[in-house]
Amino acid sequence: MQFGLHIPPEATVSVDRVHFSNALNNLIDNAINYSHEQVAISLTFLQQPNGWKLTVADNGIGIPKAYQSAIFDRFFRVPTGDLHPVKGFGLGLAYVKQVIERHGGV
Repeated sequence: MQFGLHIPPEATVSVDRVHFSNALNNLIDNAINYSHEQVAISLTFLQQPNGWKLTVADNGIGIPKAYQSAIFDRFFRVPTGDLHPVKGFGLGLAYVKQVIERHGGV
């Protein structure tokens, strides 16, 4: 696994430690679960005039464009027929969205 961390050492943000950690863990877990054999994950922090931006990127299988607008809906899972190799209830990304919104993100 390759893990790139692009966060300046002087970067500080004020977040709810528990919920923000859970949101990051969810994104990283999804990146691992929906990747090929060689997993590459990158976290990039950018200070912006009105706040900050944290980008989580991976080299996973991707999400078809037709489903991208629904991935943050509660209980939504990208359809895979009757087979779901990764178990779950479709709540993880809805939780991530809620945490980000409550921290002022979009």
